[in-house]
Amino acid sequence: MTFESIDTYDISITNAIKSHYKDIIHNIGENQNREGLLDTPKRAAKAMQ
Repeated sequence: MTFESIDTYDISITNAIKSHYKDIIHNIGENQNREGLLDTPKRAAKAMQ
């Protein structure tokens, strides 16, 4: 038996949460366009769903 993970996300919710995470990164003084942070808002938004 194998495990298969199927993740589905509501794109509108993901985009809204992603936007908030971008604001948080900016407000704490980080460069949201820094290579190490580029995908962080998307990863965090998916983790919250």
